[in-house]
Amino acid sequence: GVYYNSISARLSSNYLINLFTAPQILNRISANAVYFSQASIGLSYSKFKENPLFNPSKIFEEIRGSIYLPISFERTVMNLQLTYDKTKLSQSRRDDYRLNLSFSFEGFNPFLSVNYSNTTFLKSKIEDAYLSFGSMINVPGISKHISFLKGNLMNTRVNYNLTNKRFENLYLYFATNLMNFLRFQISYEKNFVHSFSNVQLQLFLDLPFTRYWVNTNTSSYAQNIQGAVGYNFSADKIYFSNQPQRGRSTVMFQMFTDDNGNGTLDPDEKNIQGADISINAATRIERRSDGTIIAYELNPYTVYTAEINEAKIKNPLYKAQHSQFSFVTDPNGLKRISIPFFISGEISGKVIRLINNEKTAISGLKLIITSLDENTKITVNTFWDGTFYYFGLKPGDYIISIDPQQLKRLNLVSSPNEISFAVSASKSGDSIEDLTFILN
Repeated sequence: GVYYNSISARLSSNYLINLFTAPQILNRISANAVYFSQASIGLSYSKFKENPLFNPSKIFEEIRGSIYLPISFERTVMNLQLTYDKTKLSQSRRDDYRLNLSFSFEGFNPFLSVNYSNTTFLKSKIEDAYLSFGSMINVPGISKHISFLKGNLMNTRVNYNLTNKRFENLYLYFATNLMNFLRFQISYEKNFVHSFSNVQLQLFLDLPFTRYWVNTNTSSYAQNIQGAVGYNFSADKIYFSNQPQRGRSTVMFQMFTDDNGNGTLDPDEKNIQGADISINAATRIERRSDGTIIAYELNPYTVYTAEINEAKIKNPLYKAQHSQFSFVTDPNGLKRISIPFFISGEISGKVIRLINNEKTAISGLKLIITSLDENTKITVNTFWDGTFYYFGLKPGDYIISIDPQQLKRLNLVSSPNEISFAVSASKSGDSIEDLTFILN
């Protein structure tokens, strides 16, 4: 048998360190940083043990690094990815460098990829360099201009060998939906090096519990069927999938009304209807009638970021405790993530200026609301009559004060200097009223 263990440590909301050890095979340390912009940085180092069964290639160590940076220009998105892989064996070493650049504009996605590898064996050295370019056209994005292409996908790719200065192959692909569950694909490949061509036809039947497809090309014909059955112990329910799930991760998001503010889903608290969630990954999402959302086919031991969309919630007063967050997936199982929602709290009050013992109003005066729980600040301004109002506060402890810079410019002193208040969790939302500041 093989014994292994792993541990993960989150340094902050964006940084994660993983340690993995299998004493007979390898030790690995990795660090990942993921930001809400979806930019990410990853580093890992692996030290392998001599083991003819699990390490027949006699790998000594591996180093991997990657940087991903998305950049937006109005309606165009550019994705830049840099990766480096180093593999050291007993008598050789290989270094791989990759640059991937892609653009996205209304369904038109051109891309460019450069790959360079350097292999050293004893005293000999081999270098390889490739250039790939092409485009993917997600036709629904441009079907408003070319209506008959709606529901189709086209892809082209050309590979050029920079070392030998020659084109190696051309790839063309087209796919269309014949029905919601039936898809047709055709591809053509031309190999310039060995002077042969291949045409491949595929037909896919996708049902919730299984997937069946037929594949035929110039030399073969094949039929395939696949599916998976899973059991959720916490929900006591069987799940079916048309994709293999062994080794993959599944996450269930349950958004609920946290009426008592304890952050836990209690028996008398209900699910939120209409809330949606997006993940920074290509995955299959199931939105169920009870309000829960399930994300399938995620990679295990991976950090993902999620963002909640509150636009379709029937009650606009509901707000998520955290509209953006990250999580780590577990292998071979379903991970439940409960997301508390609350009814927004509101505050109101007024600012009065005393001039010769007469009360006058000051409009446009800035007040600062500071959350003691999250160390965040919100600014509001007084109306024409000196009153102020704000709606949308989470349950918690706060301090409100008048902007000290404005007080300094006006040569005024506030009494009191600040007011502390607490917003309580409740089914109808908390209301804090009659907060009053007097300026002298």
